[in-house]
Amino acid sequence: MTQQDRHALLQKYERMLTFRQRDISGHSVEERLELRALANEFPGALRELDRLPTEEIIRRRNLLAEDKDEPWIDWMHSYHLLCRQQLAAKGAGSATRKSAGLNVTVFAELERRFSVSAAEIRAALFPGLSTP
Repeated sequence: MTQQDRHALLQKYERMLTFRQRDISGHSVEERLELRALANEFPGALRELDRLPTEEIIRRRNLLAEDKDEPWIDWMHSYHLLCRQQLAAKGAGSATRKSAGLNVTVFAELERRFSVSAAEIRAALFPGLSTP
C-alpha cells in the first residue's frame, strides 16, 4: 500500500465524516450523486457509513492522518481494490449493486492474501455484519 493509497483512504473517511456531520440522507439529487461517487470510488463505503458510529469514523480518520498502522487499513484498501476489480469484471457499472456473492469472493481472497480468517476481517471492517 502506497502513501497515495493511504491518503485516498484518509480522504474517504474525511468525506464520510462530512456526510455524517451534514446528515446526508440521499434524499436530494445532489446528495445521491455524492453518495454514488463515494460508492463508486470505494465500494462498501456506504455500508461503513451506515454501520460505523461517528466515533469509529473519526478514529479511523485519525489513525490514517497520524500515519499509524493497524491491520484493518491494509484489509480495507485491499477490500476496495478487489471489489472494484470484481465489479469491473462483472460489468456491474455501479458499486451500489454489489451482490452477496461478490463479498464472499472478496473476503475469501482477503483471507488468502492476509492469512486471517474472512470472519475476522469482516468483523474489523464492518462491525456487526454477520453475513457476507
